[in-house]
Amino acid sequence: MDNLLLSGLITELYQKVNNLGRLDSNMADQIDLLLESNGLSKDKNVPMWLKNFFQLILQGESTEKFYIDSKLPNNSEADVWNFLVELEDIISFDCDDSGEEIEIIFKSLGVYALISLESGFYQIQSVNNPNCASYANEKFKKFLGESD
Repeated sequence: MDNLLLSGLITELYQKVNNLGRLDSNMADQIDLLLESNGLSKDKNVPMWLKNFFQLILQGESTEKFYIDSKLPNNSEADVWNFLVELEDIISFDCDDSGEEIEIIFKSLGVYALISLESGFYQIQSVNNPNCASYANEKFKKFLGESD
């Protein structure tokens, strides 16, 4: 496994979401397999924005829009979008892929993330932040079943 950074971020996120101190070897193997099966096991194949995205989710702060370059590194066969959808099977979060955008809710972290494929940006909102965008707050409430 050449990609220690992305693997480490996913491991840290799994631990944080599940309130765990340690990761068992079975889960570590599942994370490695997910990265490998989506062409993300080598650091050179992972877009920088994807690493930044997970770092910001771990920080749990609301952000401005960050524009992404959806082009993959040279000779990369990475499938970032499939990776995000399949990651939901490993880490407890809600993922809604409408084709134009991917919405991700981390209930236990109070974090809403939006990746707009059409407009080429991502944005993270913390519902615990008083400056959280109203759309993110509403989406979060909807996922929790609290919307009107």
